[in-house]
Amino acid sequence: MKRSLPAGVLLLVVIYFSVTAFQCGSAEMTTAKLAIKQGQYDKAEESLLRAVDKTPQDEEAWFLLGQVRLETKNYEGMNEAYTKALAIANTHEKEITVNRSAVWNNLYNAATQDFEKAQEQPELYDAAIAKLKTAAVVNPDSLQTYFALALVNYNKGDKEQAALYAQSALDKKPDYTDAMAILSGIHLDKALAYEEAGNSAGAVAEYGKAADLLEKSFRLEPDKSENISNLILALERSNQQARAMTLTSEAVQKNPENPNFRYAYGIYLLKQEKYEESVQEFSKACELDPTNPNYAYNCGAAYLNWGVAIKHEADKKLELEKGKKNATPDVAYREKFDDAIPYLKKSTELKPDDAQFWESLAKAYTYLGMVKESEAAFKEFDRLTK
Repeated sequence: MKRSLPAGVLLLVVIYFSVTAFQCGSAEMTTAKLAIKQGQYDKAEESLLRAVDKTPQDEEAWFLLGQVRLETKNYEGMNEAYTKALAIANTHEKEITVNRSAVWNNLYNAATQDFEKAQEQPELYDAAIAKLKTAAVVNPDSLQTYFALALVNYNKGDKEQAALYAQSALDKKPDYTDAMAILSGIHLDKALAYEEAGNSAGAVAEYGKAADLLEKSFRLEPDKSENISNLILALERSNQQARAMTLTSEAVQKNPENPNFRYAYGIYLLKQEKYEESVQEFSKACELDPTNPNYAYNCGAAYLNWGVAIKHEADKKLELEKGKKNATPDVAYREKFDDAIPYLKKSTELKPDDAQFWESLAKAYTYLGMVKESEAAFKEFDRLTK
């Protein structure tokens, strides 16, 4: 899903130049102020640099140097000069605060526009990152900036940098769930890469890191179902089945009327191939919230997998009894496929653009020999996956 950065509020840059009382200043200050009045900013900066070199404690010279650099869009230099001025006195604190805020907003908004265009013009990822880095210098306390840097780097494909910025955001706000989502996703990606490379120890370690973040997110926002499947996956793949069991079962015990808790517990049970118990949790979740397609789908999937497991055992038994008199196939599994269909159909009605939902429905029809219905469902699956 394409994600965009929230736009900041555009502020007008307030610029204040003290161009009066020339007679009270040094020659460098007089020259600088005149150059500013005439728009000769390079000349003004040269004179102001001589002024602060001669008198390092001249607050006004540092402030004007910041103003000149603001005009020439040297924002990091502007920020440095402002910091020097404020360290001496707070005479121009109001103007500095307003100007810093305005610069940050302008940079942030410009980065937003670059980010939104970057899918078609990938080179704009770097442009957005450059602006955001400068914004972070101008306003190092801005949580938004670090999250935005994490998000842009993640979309660019630089997950190492994304992780660093996401961690910076979490260092500033430990309960920042959006940053947790990015960082946990990076750990899951690393875990999968380790698995593909045959590094099981590395995979387990990354799954464990992802699980810690995902559990924090779940506890902070228990009504969001987005991360629960990944949480159960991460706990299982990091050999923490007992922790998954405790987390999900306790959640249901504490609040049995919360459908997402039922769903979370059902996910865990389904992964443990405890089909009957998982169906009980998913069906209850569906009762509590009949509008959630994931609840309906997973209930149908649990029935479907249950039926497949029964069929597998029945086929094995029939193979062993092959040639025996009166050997008959056990078709009890058909009941589970029948039970799966209403839930799977409901999931496609609630979320018709999900190809996985249509594929599972098609499989259920196939197992029951419902050729016409199966073909129709597979046709919809093919349409969505082309």
